[in-house]
Amino acid sequence: TAMIITRVLYGLKMSAKAWRLFFAVSLKEMRYTSCLADPDAYTKKEANKEVYKYWSYMLVYVGDFLCIHHKLDQVMEDLKSRYKLKGDAYGAPERYLGKNVEKYQLDDGKEYWIMHAGDYLK
Repeated sequence: TAMIITRVLYGLKMSAKAWRLFFAVSLKEMRYTSCLADPDAYTKKEANKEVYKYWSYMLVYVGDFLCIHHKLDQVMEDLKSRYKLKGDAYGAPERYLGKNVEKYQLDDGKEYWIMHAGDYLK
C-alpha cells in the first residue's frame, strides 16, 4: 500500500526526514514503538482473544510501508482515517522496496514470509 502525499517529498534535502517525523507521530498514537536498531521499523505488542501474544510490525520507507498484523483491516482503517491512501485495496504484498515478497512453506507445513531479489537477479 502506498500513501498519497500531497506535500513535496523529493525536492528538499530534509523533506524525507520531515515526513518520517510527521508519520512517526501517527504511529506512536497507534501505540507503535520505533526500534533502536532501525528507526523506520516499528513494533507493537498484541494479543488475540485466545490470549496468544504476538508482535505487530510496521516497516516504513518514505511513502511506502509494510504492515505485518493479524488484523490488518483494523490497522488500515486507522491509517485511512488519518491519511488518504492510494487505492482501497490492500492484502498480501508481492513486492516491497524492489524485493519479491512471498509465502514459503516448509516440509513440516508451516508457512513463512520471505523476501528475495529473484526478479532483480534475472
